[in-house]
Amino acid sequence: MPISLTRGQARVLRLRAQHLHARPASGVEQAVRRLYGVQAQDAAQAALAIRLRASGAAGDVERALVKRSVVRTWAMRGTIHIMTLEDVLRLLPLVGPPAIRSSSRRYAELGLSEEVCAKAVVAVRETLGEHGPMTRRGISSHLAKSGIPVEGQAPYHLLRRAALEGVVRFGPDLDGAPSYTLMETAGPPPKDGAANRLGEMAVRYLRAYGPADQADLAAWSGLPMKQARAAFEMAADGLDEVDVAGSRSWMPKGRAGCLEDQTGSEPVVRLLPSFDPYLLGYRRRDLGVRSDFVRRVHPGGGVIRPMLLVDGRAAGTWAIRRVRGRAAIQVSPFEVLLAKIAEAVGKEAEDVGRFLGTEATLRVEAPVRLATGGAS
Repeated sequence: MPISLTRGQARVLRLRAQHLHARPASGVEQAVRRLYGVQAQDAAQAALAIRLRASGAAGDVERALVKRSVVRTWAMRGTIHIMTLEDVLRLLPLVGPPAIRSSSRRYAELGLSEEVCAKAVVAVRETLGEHGPMTRRGISSHLAKSGIPVEGQAPYHLLRRAALEGVVRFGPDLDGAPSYTLMETAGPPPKDGAANRLGEMAVRYLRAYGPADQADLAAWSGLPMKQARAAFEMAADGLDEVDVAGSRSWMPKGRAGCLEDQTGSEPVVRLLPSFDPYLLGYRRRDLGVRSDFVRRVHPGGGVIRPMLLVDGRAAGTWAIRRVRGRAAIQVSPFEVLLAKIAEAVGKEAEDVGRFLGTEATLRVEAPVRLATGGAS
């Protein structure tokens, strides 16, 4: 029989899986490995996501990238992530092909046939192998000499294609612009087949995001549902089936034991950045965001606002900007904050300043009340 969980218990389990219940004393690489990657199209927001799960400061994230203990590249869903090199190399053969297939229409619009894409990937590999890290402009110049289209967004999509095929990744900034470099290898190719890696993906995903279901894995990874279901089937022996208020989900065996002795624990209050894994790891976000608050967190157009999280639920949004060298943090709660919550928000703001190496100021706005209530 499935383990029955309330929605509140499921949030507790997700907080623990995401390492948001207590900040562990670990480094950037360990935090990124536990999360199975951090979405990083906005590098500053990715660093703030790591802040919540590791010790250290913003400079540690940059140093980890320079030392290549973690790398930044296109991966799940064809979006940019910070991941360990080992995880990238094992995941790209699974998540790269569906991301490439989903871009076929855009390739056609740009005049990039499969033949042109294949030629471009070879040219990028040879160019970076000969010259080392280069900016997009520099690479585009070499592609043009080979007769490859470089108008408009073509260079971006060709570099992204090369990354999804495991050829390139982001390198250090050069003259203030992002550069690209060849992807390293970590010894010989893995001997296990795609089936084993699918099962491994399901287990690793659920360790970082469970309770969750196959649709959540498909949304997070970009895999077709058929492969997501197969991944869960291959990992079945190591999973517990759970019922979350009538919804069927799974998590690693024995994880429910951490629900014991939750009585009297302090509220978990966190300032989550945009595109945080806690929000992007699932197909549906109703467990973490009440229906009447969705548009205030996710207004559309690809925008996801930084979120004040209280015990696993969105309790407001927040923003940060630099004012006279300080980090000015403004929190917009959805409802009036209890005194102990407000105190915890102040401590979070202080820690954001510590992480960024500057003094932080905090302003909490009066909440704007909504006319309707939301689900629990």
